[in-house]
Formats: sequence, structure tokens, C-alpha cells
Amino acid sequence: MRARTQGRNASMPAAVGDMFFVADGSGSFTYVSPPFARLLGYPAAELRGRNALEFIQAYDRERQLRAWDAWQREPDLPWHAESRWICADGERILRFTAWHEVPSGLIYCAGQEVTDGRAAQERAALQRVAALVAQGTPPASVFEAVTTELRTLLSVAGCMLGRYEPDGSVTLLSDSVDIGTGLAPGTVLRYAAGTAGAKVRDSAEPVLDDDPTGLPSPLREEVYRLGTTEAIKVPVMVDGQVWGYLAASWRDTAPPEVESRLARFTELVTMAINNADGRARLDASRERLAEYAEEEAALRRVATTVAASAPTTEVFDVVTAELRRLLHIESAVLQRFEDDGTATVVAICDPQDLIADGGSARSRVSTENGNLVTKVRRSGRAELLGSYDDESSLITTDLGGAGILGAVGVPVKVAGRQWGMAAVAWRRPVTRDLKSRLTEFTELLSIAIGNADSRERLAASRLRVIAAADQARQRIERDLHDGVQQRLVTLALDLQELSEHEVRPGDLQRIGKGLRTAMEELREIASGIHPLVLRQHGLERALRGLARRAKVSIRLDLRLHGRLPEPVEIAGYYVISELVTNVAKHAGVNAVDLEVAAQADELSIVVRDDGVGGADSVNGTGLTGLRDRVEALGGTMEVDSPPGNGTSVRAWIPWPRAGTEPGTRHITVGSRQ
Repeated sequence: MRARTQGRNASMPAAVGDMFFVADGSGSFTYVSPPFARLLGYPAAELRGRNALEFIQAYDRERQLRAWDAWQREPDLPWHAESRWICADGERILRFTAWHEVPSGLIYCAGQEVTDGRAAQERAALQRVAALVAQGTPPASVFEAVTTELRTLLSVAGCMLGRYEPDGSVTLLSDSVDIGTGLAPGTVLRYAAGTAGAKVRDSAEPVLDDDPTGLPSPLREEVYRLGTTEAIKVPVMVDGQVWGYLAASWRDTAPPEVESRLARFTELVTMAINNADGRARLDASRERLAEYAEEEAALRRVATTVAASAPTTEVFDVVTAELRRLLHIESAVLQRFEDDGTATVVAICDPQDLIADGGSARSRVSTENGNLVTKVRRSGRAELLGSYDDESSLITTDLGGAGILGAVGVPVKVAGRQWGMAAVAWRRPVTRDLKSRLTEFTELLSIAIGNADSRERLAASRLRVIAAADQARQRIERDLHDGVQQRLVTLALDLQELSEHEVRPGDLQRIGKGLRTAMEELREIASGIHPLVLRQHGLERALRGLARRAKVSIRLDLRLHGRLPEPVEIAGYYVISELVTNVAKHAGVNAVDLEVAAQADELSIVVRDDGVGGADSVNGTGLTGLRDRVEALGGTMEVDSPPGNGTSVRAWIPWPRAGTEPGTRHITVGSRQ
């Protein structure tokens, strides 16, 4: 056998070089050339009889065995293989070509070491990709370079890079193949549970993929077209999480060290991703700084207008103009919520007349049919109608008679309560952060809006207080003139007549009765100014007396427990008295619910009926005067009176604190729902 082997060795072509060996059908060495023995680091005699597979790295061994079995079915063809061999001083990469000698069953293998050449090629490829990363090349170009360099370096059929999405799918970023064109970037691959693509994501470990039937359809078709038999997927890690995978596929045996070589390239992919992310964050930070600067400038312009004591209408006009300028939007509108469920347009900036249906300044907007103002008022948060960037269709809303792409409305809150809504509309695509930017800016503007609105309300309140005082004096004068004064004049004439004539029976009784009637009328007038029972016995007794005299039935729920501060009792009594009178005059009902409670630091009043509703506390002088009285003591009054659904009035009057004048304490009622 030895002589026969040596004879075959002597006749092999010189091209195979000095590094060769002969093995039997099981793979055991029968002859090892001295150069190959020296490379392995063992005496040739010691190597004879040992199986060649013992010296092939375990990761490559399994693939070599499968390739060996396939080669046995076609023994007339040479077999080319490249694998890592375990030598005495470390691993070496060897490339071999093998032939069958059919009569003897021997296998002749000749090859060469390619370790240094492979390492140099890999270093060069890594350096080229690293240079792209360092230059800040866009990620898409870096990803394409990674897959192309890897496919060439590994001499494989294809390399691809995919990114995992939150829904579990994979977005293909680059696909380099040696035949034809790879799958297009952006192709979506959906891996079923248990397949290689899903296992990489779940385990964060490399996974061998040798079953094309479980691949997503586009990838499965490519595998069949290329004729690949196996692939390995290596995870790409970013910030400790599986970001995606880098894969290589081949037709015969796996390239040597394919897993570790892929892993080295994933490090460059991670660097490219982090660099791109860092640049994106820096750009976003710069953009946000510019936005902050714009917001500051806009706020200064609004604040300057308020500080200059400009009319409220001018302040609101500036607000809408700044909203439109800051958000780079076509149209902006500012609306104030009213107690009857409608909204008043207090300012509108709409050069293109996109939202003409939103109404002109000072007009009322209906809240029917679920329009934008209704959604914002009911939810108390920002609401979107339409789309930010879908241009397939335009919508028509209360803010878009001309047809718009979308609209956003956000609530304006003043002193903890919903004051109104700021809204913008657009016909061209906008960024999806528009809602959050509008919300943030409106929160800052709410202080200026509240100051301007409070100043207008204060001026109007002062005028109403003066007018109310004048009307009260005129009423008292009229009541005295038309009632008590006339009665007293009549009694004076009767007394004068008695002094001139003999007193007849019954004259004194008639005059006495007239005097008593005059006294009762005086008490009634005085009671209208300040009821005696209120001063002597407190609010609860006064309210029970009011309930007995009222023209409607009052269902009382009183939780007072003793006397209250005098200003609070007086204000509470007159607020309730006026509200009960309004119900009797306008609500069209026979009964009203009255709840009055002394809480820890305030008096709470609720008057509720199920009448016709539609009460207006803005243009109606009765409710407006009551609001003035409550707010003069630092309290708050809210009216809910949708047409046809009754009226509910809630008022909170705080106790005066020690060392302060009544009216200096303000409370927030946003939590009292």
C-alpha cells in the first residue's frame, strides 16, 4: 500500500505543490507530505492512521461532512474546500482540492495555506468600511459597502443586512448577491416563530439557517434562484439590544471562520448606526434650539403687547399671528368657551381664507355634530381632525370649509379651568410633532391670554358694579317714592283732616293700619338690602326663609354647621336669591335643587334645574353680575347651560384669611368635577 501511494504521489501534477496528503474512504491519513506534517506540527508517522476530520475546527467539521457526503455521489469531479485546521501552534486556514482514485478508493488532497492572505484581505475590507464610517457616510451607503465587502471576502453567494422593527418584522437594508440583483432595500420580511430570523432576535446569538421552507416569501425565492444551501445570521447589537442581523449564504461548504468574520463586521455596522444616530440627535438638538429661540421671541412679542396695555382684541390677534408664524402653518384661530356650550371666535389669522367657516372675530361657533371645538372641550386635551401628511383626501370641518388636510385644537387653560381653544389648520403635509409643539406653546401663552382676558373682564366688571350700584339706588328711590312715600303722604293728609274735624269711629284704626303697612313695606325694602334674619341668625335661617317665600319649590341640602364670615354669608345669600329668581322667571320649572356646604376653606353653592337651559353668563347681565360678586371675594363661578338640558350653576367663595382683605384669595377649581 505504501509503495502504491508513493507511486501515485510521484505522478501527481507539480502544480499541487508540496503540501498534500492521501486518505482512505473514511478520511484517515495514509500518507502526509513532510511540509504538511510540519504545518500541522506533528511527525508524519504520528499522523498516519488518524482521521483528517480531527484536525478541522469543529464549526467547519459539520459542514465538511455534509459536503463530503455530497461529493461521494459525484466522485468524478474534483472537490474544493477551505477550512480552519487545528495545528499544534494554533489555527490555520487551508484551501484544498481533492480527487478520487476510484479503483483504490483513496482520496488525494493537495492545497495551500491562505491564512495570511485571508487576514490581509479582511483587514483591507474592514479598513475600507471603517473609513466610510469615520467620514460620516450615510448609513445606507455604509450598509451596502458592508454586504458587498463581506460577499467578496467570504466568496459566498450572498450577504444581507436587516433591521428588526417593533412589530417583529425585518426591514431589509442591503442585499448583495453574486448572480443578478438582490432584494431591494426596504423590503419587509416577516419571520414565523421558531425560524432562524426569529431565533436571532429572541436569543441574541448566531443561528444557522438550513431550511429555506421557513423563510419569508421574497427571501425564499432568492434562495432558490441563487441555489444556496445554508446561511448564518449573526445579531447586530446596539445599546445592548438586538438591532438587526448580518447574514451570509453559500452553496457548498461554509467559509472558514464565517461566524467570527461576520461578527467583526457587525461592530462596524454598530458604529455606523451609532454615528448616524448621534448626528441625527445633534441635528434634532440644533433644530429644537432654533425652535426654542423662535418660541421665546414669539412669547416676548405677545408679552410686550400685553404689557403695553393693548386692547384685548389686539393681544388675541398677536397670539394667532404668532401661532401661525411659529408653526409655519396656513391658518390659526383662538376661541373662547361660553357657558351655553358654544365658542366665541376672539381672533383669527387666515390669510388664505382656509377656515372661513370657523367664523369671523366675535362670532359664535356651534358645538354640534362632534366638531373640533366640541372634541377639545369634552376631552380637555389636544385633538386631531384629518391627517398630518396623507394627501389622498381633504376634509371639511368647522375649521375647514375650503377643504383642508388636517387641523389640531388644544385647550387653553386659565387659572386651572378651560378657557377656550387654540387651533391651527393646514392643506400641505406637516411634521407629526405639530400637536405637541402647539400644546407646549399654548401652555406658555395661557398666562398672557389669562392676563389679557382678566384685564378686560376686570374693566367690564368695574363698569357693571358702578351701573349696578346706580340701578340699586334708583330701585330703592322708586320703591320708596311709589310705595312707602305715597302711603305716608296719604296718612299725613288723613291726620291733617282729623285735626280739622271730629274723629269718627274707626279713623284711628285705619291710620294705625296704614302705619303698620308702611312699616312692613319699609322692612321689605330693608330686607332686600340686607335681610335682618341673615344678620341676626346666619345663612341657614335666611335660606330657609327664602325657600318659604320663593315662587318655586326649593329642595334644600344645607350643610353649614354654624355661622360663617359675614362677607361670605352676604355674598352667598344674594347669589342664591338671584339664581332662584332667575329660575322662577326663565327656566319654566316649578322646582329647583339647592346644595350649600361649608367646606374646609370655602363655601360651595350648587343651584340646579332641569329647565330650558341656554343661560348666557357673558351677555346676560344677571349671571354676569353674580359672577362679579363672587370673583370680588376671590371666588369662582361656573355655568353649564346647554340649550334644552337645564342649567347648573356652581360657585365657590373662599373664607377671608387672617390679615387679608376679602377678595385677595384665589382658588383653583379645575379639580372640582
